[in-house]
Amino acid sequence: KEKYESVFEDLGISVKDNSNNLLIVGEFEKNYDLSDILKKAKKVLAFVYVPDLKDRENLVWFIPKFRVLRTTSQLISLFEKEGFKVSKVEAIDGNLRCIQAYKE
Repeated sequence: KEKYESVFEDLGISVKDNSNNLLIVGEFEKNYDLSDILKKAKKVLAFVYVPDLKDRENLVWFIPKFRVLRTTSQLISLFEKEGFKVSKVEAIDGNLRCIQAYKE
């Protein structure tokens, strides 16, 4: 929260500790089990790097933060397993994906 607080402020977004909305940046690449993070959320906006594993020059091979690799379909399955419906998956830039999901 503190890391992005000034960005939220510039965008006019108020951040509350008890919100049911969740913004996820960089967690999918570091953590295998995200059930604790997702269990209290009702709406999620996630930015996730989906590497091209066929490309040997891809960042995933050179940056240690990538500990868990998932395809877009694996990410959708992960959300569905946690009770979410994925409403939108958008390719932002190359391998970066934006995923919107919500619980009904």
